[in-house]
Amino acid sequence: MLMETVMSKNIKLTKNSKIYILCPRGIRTGGPTLMHQLASEIVKIYGDSITPFMRYYNISYKNAPADAYSEYHIKTAYDIVDSPENLVIVPETATDFLKFCPKCQKVIWWLSVDNYVSHLQTVYSDFLKAGKFLFPLPAPFNFSGGDDIFHFAQSRYALNFLRVNKISEDKIFYVGDYLQLIFLQRAKHIDISQKEPIVVYNPKKGGDFTEKLITAAPDIKFVPIQDMTSEEVEVLLALAMVYIDFGNHPGKDRIPREAAISGCTVITGKRGSAANDEDIPIESEFKFEDNDENIPNIINKIKEIFADFPKFHHKFDPYRKIILDEPKKFKRDLVKALNFKVKEMPTTIALLQSGARGRVLY
Repeated sequence: MLMETVMSKNIKLTKNSKIYILCPRGIRTGGPTLMHQLASEIVKIYGDSITPFMRYYNISYKNAPADAYSEYHIKTAYDIVDSPENLVIVPETATDFLKFCPKCQKVIWWLSVDNYVSHLQTVYSDFLKAGKFLFPLPAPFNFSGGDDIFHFAQSRYALNFLRVNKISEDKIFYVGDYLQLIFLQRAKHIDISQKEPIVVYNPKKGGDFTEKLITAAPDIKFVPIQDMTSEEVEVLLALAMVYIDFGNHPGKDRIPREAAISGCTVITGKRGSAANDEDIPIESEFKFEDNDENIPNIINKIKEIFADFPKFHHKFDPYRKIILDEPKKFKRDLVKALNFKVKEMPTTIALLQSGARGRVLY
């Protein structure tokens, strides 16, 4: 099935290689979802040729809650075999773990550039408050070294970040992500004639500026995504006409895509990945600087959308097509990054249970 040795430019994997994907245990948010998608996609594409394992951290195994991603049916590893033929993939907030597997091949998957910086701030602040300087400090990725480490960029924003920090081009691979297939299938059947003049927002993102919009437009109904299950969010987005997001966009964010594929028009600020037209490929009339001068313009745009929703809905057709194509693109990106050479595609696949999606933290 698999040739004796498969390789990318420098990553070399054999039929005996194991891929360890590090992930925080017991929580269900965007980043951990992507780590499980990655493992699941490897199983779908390569069957038993290469074995991926989830290696969970942050919570002791004896006291850990039931796994939040059991429906993916991915094997769990409690230890990493430190061998040159194995590959370890970590999110950007867990680079400290790489020091425990010096012989393994290593990849940092940059899911959230902003979270990398804020994570470092939090870690060092906690050390300072606790007076723990008798213990070694964490070892985050050093941009002036780390020549043996490869990088997956989840967004154009992350790709630019790595280039600005002088990571060699032959060490960088674009590996995006995609929305859950069940969500994409259900979104195809949304009846936009049933849409209501509702503006949905995430209070965790750009909350201060959004509160100014709410105050300035008491005649508009704003509904926060808060304390909701994934199913409840899905229903809300299917009903609403507009989704707004004036927070930081640390990567190719999930909720704006969920909103767009659910038939919402999307209005964003210009922070982070929202500033480029690849991560959030919407027309410029739907992107605003989050300053007080733009509040009337944003409110007027929302009212224009309410008044002629079908017209504005169609302006997002190209964005929705991109979102629907993301599962196939993710597969192509992954195959290109790892460059597995298979003579014949296996029939083994990883199936998700359609009724076992669990709760996503919003």
